[in-house]
Amino acid sequence: MAMVLAVRAVTLRGGWVAALSVVAAAMVIGAGFNGASFLDFRRPISSLLMALLALGSLSCYFLCAHLLGGEPSPG
Repeated sequence: MAMVLAVRAVTLRGGWVAALSVVAAAMVIGAGFNGASFLDFRRPISSLLMALLALGSLSCYFLCAHLLGGEPSPG
């Protein structure tokens, strides 16, 4: 889903939203690889990196949602 969202954001909208979507997708993929590394090698640093990358991707998605929010409608 992260890759689909990144491709869709790049094709529909340039700028910050597309860039943040691509960065978030890269962080999701990195978190997945570090999670697999933690399961295979049992190194605590892999778990920490997985959590930090997941937090970073979530922050990127929240920022994308904020940028796409627009102006609130009156009353």
